Amino acid sequence: MYVTITKRLREAGFRATPQRVAIYMILAQTKAHPCAERVYEKLHSEFPSLSLNTVYKTLQTFEELGLVRRLDTGEGICRYDANPAPHIHLACRACGQVVDIDYDGKYILERMSQYVKENGGHEVCDFNLILYGYCRACSNGEASSN
Repeated sequence: MYVTITKRLREAGFRATPQRVAIYMILAQTKAHPCAERVYEKLHSEFPSLSLNTVYKTLQTFEELGLVRRLDTGEGICRYDANPAPHIHLACRACGQVVDIDYDGKYILERMSQYVKENGGHEVCDFNLILYGYCRACSNGEASSN
């Protein structure tokens, strides 16, 4: 993973600074889909000179390079996912958790894109599906005991 991010950054003309690598590794090592503020909080003690603005700019660069996916779940903040491939998420309305859904919905999403093109003439460049509901813990009443 470390070699991949270092190589991708260098190929794109960016230096693979320890801060950039660390920001990516935070995302790559979790399924929690953290926001920029959470990434900053996790790294601030290790990199005291790291600013929140640098984290935002780095995440934007990673998104532009196709290394991460930005998720807008409608809660006023953006979350980030180190898996940039199209896939399905569930955003819990109770606890705010965003989880990956282990379902290969790529066929359905591609079919929807084709339908949009055939019936509206629109060209779909990317797709992302966020389902809204309740995670397993919240729907089972377990969230308050965590």
